[in-house]
Amino acid sequence: MGNLTERVFSGCVAMVVYDERGSIKKVYDTPDGKDLISSSGHKIHVTYEELSAEWGPRICGRVMFVLSPPDDGI
Repeated sequence: MGNLTERVFSGCVAMVVYDERGSIKKVYDTPDGKDLISSSGHKIHVTYEELSAEWGPRICGRVMFVLSPPDDGI
C-alpha cells in the first residue's frame, strides 16, 4: 500500500506519465476515471481501465512540495 502521505487523492498534484512523457498534473476523481489537469488548464480524461492497463497513462506519485504555485492552480 505504500506510504499513506504519498497517496494520490482527488485534488492532489501528481507526477503523471502520459504518451511516454512525464509531467505534473492536478488529479481529480470522476465516476468513470480521473481528470488530469495541467497548469495551462488543458484537461485529459483517463478511465480506470486505461489507468490499470500496462500501456496506458500512469500516475507515478504525489508531488509533496511545490515552490511557487500559480494563483489558478497547478
